[in-house]
Amino acid sequence: DYVLSDSKPSGFGLNNDGIQRVYVVSDIPWQLKSIYGIASDLYPILGYRRTSYLVISSAIGVICWMYMYITFSSLTNSLALFSLLLLIGNYGIAAPDVMIDADIAEKSRLFPDVLVDLQTLCWVAFGFGSIFSDLSGGYILSSWSSSALYGLTAVTALSVLVPSLLGYLNEKRVTERQMDGCSYNRILLHRNSDEEDDSFNSTESSRSFTNNSARELLLKLTICQTIISLVLGACSVLVDNNKSMLLIAFGIFV
Repeated sequence: DYVLSDSKPSGFGLNNDGIQRVYVVSDIPWQLKSIYGIASDLYPILGYRRTSYLVISSAIGVICWMYMYITFSSLTNSLALFSLLLLIGNYGIAAPDVMIDADIAEKSRLFPDVLVDLQTLCWVAFGFGSIFSDLSGGYILSSWSSSALYGLTAVTALSVLVPSLLGYLNEKRVTERQMDGCSYNRILLHRNSDEEDDSFNSTESSRSFTNNSARELLLKLTICQTIISLVLGACSVLVDNNKSMLLIAFGIFV
C-alpha cells in the first residue's frame, strides 16, 4: 500500500481502485495453493515431494525480491512489470507456505502427540512475523527507502531457502516403486516400522492408483479454473470500472 499510493518517484501514486487492480494480479499465487499441494504429491522432483518445491519457490522469491530492490527506481515507470514481479514474489511466499503445511500434516501422522505443538509453533511464528512487519514497515519506509522493503523481503525468502538446501525437513527420498504403486501416506506411516514394501497388498496399490487418478483430475480442473480466473483478472485490469467489477464478480464465482 505504501509504494502503490505514494507519489512518484518513491511510488506509483495510485488511487484505491488502481491499488485493488494491482492486488487482483499480484495475489493470484495465493489462490493457487491447492495446485502446489496436489502437484507436489503427484510429481516429486528428484524424488522429493516437498524439499524440491520448497527450494525452487524460495529461490525464485529471493531472485525476484532482490531484483525489485535493485531496480526499484526504474520499476516505478512500469506498473505492469511491477505487478508481474509482485505476482512472482508472492509465489515465492505462497508455495513454501503450502509445503510447510503439508510437512506438518505428514509429521502429525507420525507423531500425533506433538500435533498441537507444531500447529502452535507455526501460528505463533506467523503472528510474531505479522506484528513485527506491521510495526516496522512504516519506519523502514520513512527512514530508509521504499526499495528497502523488498530487500528485507528477499532476506526472509533466503531464510527459507538456506534451511531447505540443508535438508531441515529431513524428507526421505521417494523411490520409483513408491511413486508408482504405493500410497504416500501409507509409506509415511510405515517408515519407522519393520514392515517391508512387499507387505503392501494389491488392494492398497489399487487404492493408491485410484487416489492418484482422482488427484490428477482435481489438478486438471483446478488448472482450468485458474486459467479462467487469470484471464478474467487480466481483463479486469484493462477495461473500465463497470466492466471490471463484472469480470471480478464472475471470477470470484468461478
